[in-house]
Amino acid sequence: MNTLEQTLAKREKVVETLNEYYQNEPVGLQYTKEDKYRWSFTVHNLCSQKRNLDILINQLLDEQLLAYFNGVDQDICTSTWDKKEACCLLKQRVELNTRKG
Repeated sequence: MNTLEQTLAKREKVVETLNEYYQNEPVGLQYTKEDKYRWSFTVHNLCSQKRNLDILINQLLDEQLLAYFNGVDQDICTSTWDKKEACCLLKQRVELNTRKG
């Protein structure tokens, strides 16, 4: 099972690899159509991987938030919920949805 930290690390590696491929785009007469096709195919696959990891990250964060608030609901009579921890989880969720790259 993937943890949030593992998935974030995988996403970061994919983004780094994607940036490298963008910097090394085959341009010029020395590159054949096959070179450009391979580059395009690889970039497309990396973008798909990134998109899938973004979806997984969103799901993991949703699960984390639900688990936190479900745990708070069960113990509402005996303890108060930690606003700082809840705000940090929500902030992390919002930042991932608005992050470019």
